[in-house]
Amino acid sequence: MVMHTGVKTREPYDDGLPPQGYEAKSMNVKSEHKRILIIGDESVFRRTLFKTLAKDGYNVFASVNIAEAAEFLDSLDFSLILVDIADIYNGGLDRLRHIMDMAKQAKVIVLIPFTNQRAKKTIDTLGAVTSLVKPIRKKVLLRTVARVLQ
Repeated sequence: MVMHTGVKTREPYDDGLPPQGYEAKSMNVKSEHKRILIIGDESVFRRTLFKTLAKDGYNVFASVNIAEAAEFLDSLDFSLILVDIADIYNGGLDRLRHIMDMAKQAKVIVLIPFTNQRAKKTIDTLGAVTSLVKPIRKKVLLRTVARVLQ
């Protein structure tokens, strides 16, 4: 059973998912010590990731930007961070560097809009575990997250 708990607001949610700055708590054994933070400004994609991972039993948190992510990172330890970088070359890699500096103990998976060898090499150099190209199939996401968290 997955229970959604609002962090930023106490308002009920129309669609069962809070808009941003939220967490999902699960009683599933899989999530007891594994916190996942999703960082992305694309609302529909962020919610889809959140819902998919929460249903699979992970303890999931999500933020719309780096400032909001910093609040989570200041108060909680995360096993994994999923970073959605929509525009790799217009500040996306700088944002990734900033996130990597904030959460040195967490593993990072970068979600990118297209395959580019130069970008992948830079992402790897920064210390990300891997990158996934959007759109991402549910099975691929879950398999990759499980492998990274082993």
